[in-house]
Amino acid sequence: MRRSERLMALVLELERRPTVAVGDLARTFEVSRRTMLRDLAALSAVGVPLASRPGPHGGYQLVRDRVLPPVSFTVDEATALFFAQQALADYGTLPVAAGARVALHKLYRAMAPAARQRVDRLVGRLAFVNERRHEDHPHLTALLATALEGGVVTVAYRGPGGLATRAIQPVGVYAEHGYWYVPAYCFVREGMRVFRVDRVEAVEPVDQPRPRQDVAALSLADYYERFVQPHAEWLPLRVRLTIEGVRQFRGNPGLHVNADGSGWLASRLERADVELFAERFSRWGADAVVEEPSELRQRIRQRATALTALYADSSDP
Repeated sequence: MRRSERLMALVLELERRPTVAVGDLARTFEVSRRTMLRDLAALSAVGVPLASRPGPHGGYQLVRDRVLPPVSFTVDEATALFFAQQALADYGTLPVAAGARVALHKLYRAMAPAARQRVDRLVGRLAFVNERRHEDHPHLTALLATALEGGVVTVAYRGPGGLATRAIQPVGVYAEHGYWYVPAYCFVREGMRVFRVDRVEAVEPVDQPRPRQDVAALSLADYYERFVQPHAEWLPLRVRLTIEGVRQFRGNPGLHVNADGSGWLASRLERADVELFAERFSRWGADAVVEEPSELRQRIRQRATALTALYADSSDP
């Protein structure tokens, strides 16, 4: 049995029994006591409400007052939950991945046979393809838990200047372009910083420095409005589009469509995102030709020149 399957089955076993000893669970699942303790810790880390009771008649149990009462779903609602999870599949790490797998497994088991068949058919006919990253984010759950508690942790962070130790108070975590990020107050820099989670090599709880209450009260939206948006340097963006290019930007509020189906896009971008947009527009080629800003045009030319040089071959006819 794979570990993900064992974790799902473990939750079901804990639901079935009021209190169960670690040794009994280890024998049930044919693993060592140490492995079972790791599995229980993994469930707790993703939010499964567990409590332990010491003593000869003790063991682990679900905290019943933190378990939701039965909830009814229509077939369409249940199907939507399955594919909401699938839409996130290209993120190699999710902070609630184990909990999501357990919840969907329980939901699938509770479905009527006809509903299961519908989900099975859709799995083979509906897919979400997003930009996939393969970086590990082993400390994502710990950083999110710290943000929820308003606490402070010490992180070992490998940035451009090498490995450094920082005491930070996370605001939250967010995913963008396949990476996870954690905006946090840095007690070393005495200000807000953004850390890429795959570059965090260790997370340790600390008692000092004390958490800042103004940071603990921030949501991610508050953080963006107060610390990002006022300091962003915006550049005007204008793009000439073919008919296919218009399809790429359908729904964008800055899109203007000509009578022949071609069009143009008038918008803006942050200077910090020039490299990201250069990569995207390089892929779209002649279907989306950037007219401004000049910084973006220059970066696209540089990428094209480097690619041409890479493929240059005097032996080609």
